[in-house]
Amino acid sequence: SLPTFQWFVAGKKWNEAKGGIGEGPLRQMTQQAVTQAEIENVLLDLDALIEFYKQVDPSKTEQDIQNVYQKCLGKRKTCQGSTANSLVRKLKKKYQQAPKTTKLWAGDVKKEETDQSNSKAKDKKPQAKSSSSSPNSKPTGPNLHLAKTEELLAEL
Repeated sequence: SLPTFQWFVAGKKWNEAKGGIGEGPLRQMTQQAVTQAEIENVLLDLDALIEFYKQVDPSKTEQDIQNVYQKCLGKRKTCQGSTANSLVRKLKKKYQQAPKTTKLWAGDVKKEETDQSNSKAKDKKPQAKSSSSSPNSKPTGPNLHLAKTEELLAEL
């Protein structure tokens, strides 16, 4: 039987490859999945957008800002993912500044921190942070988005 490789981003299947593909393509697809996850790991809230416009364009009314935010929402309840990332990039291009964003998923470690603690963390498995104070908290299970790139590549 042929091996099947699946990549998941934000809990959804992002890509799949079947058959005997080499190490190079596996590494490339894994890096693309990591890049896509970083793009999707953006949350922009309305308060941050209002604060941003107060600094860069005080003439914008709150209704104008809410209209911009509504476009970002689309069918979601929050401005997040690639849509939020795109809005932030456009605002940065226009105003040479970007609104403050937060990470959508917990457990994000900066690359510098990863490199420094890499030797210590090799034997440790990532653990999900419990957010029982959140009204929409769900039971936690395996969270691939908490795994470091090096850990995912080591599993290959």
